[in-house]
Amino acid sequence: MKILIVHTMTPFQRTETDELAARLEKALIIAGHESEALRIPFQWEPPDRITSQMLMVRAFELWNVDHVIAMGFPAFLIRHPKKTLWVLGYEHGHDLIDGNGVVNRPPDGEASELRMLIRNAENESFRESRRILVGAETTRQYLLEHNQVDAKVLVPPAGGADSRGDWSPIIEVLLR
Repeated sequence: MKILIVHTMTPFQRTETDELAARLEKALIIAGHESEALRIPFQWEPPDRITSQMLMVRAFELWNVDHVIAMGFPAFLIRHPKKTLWVLGYEHGHDLIDGNGVVNRPPDGEASELRMLIRNAENESFRESRRILVGAETTRQYLLEHNQVDAKVLVPPAGGADSRGDWSPIIEVLLR
């Protein structure tokens, strides 16, 4: 099976999600699948560019891919008939726009509009996904409270970038 792992990245920064996606890619290959990771550039600042970045991800058309595993916003906005979301360490854009991290916060009216746009895009993506998995119970509770989505907890294998961990049961759940 050809599996694409899609996640966002901030240029010139490496995150735990980058490391996890690389480990997952290796594990999928070892399990006999063809796999690649697609890192989509995304930044929360300036806020007036968030919408165009969301549209860019939404406009991607994936050919020759059997299954997509999307990790994080806005990567999970990508369209595919066999898409699984694996949401880890979740940051909601509408929370950041509330002043908890965005330096150039838009005026209140624009912030409210952007929050609604982000939440609507998230909810549409949740509806069109085959499965929604989260890395922790706190993230599951957050999605349940804010998006009325009851996701299943799937904890990544322990270990750093060089750790293989036991990926077999995780791959089985991701590809169901």
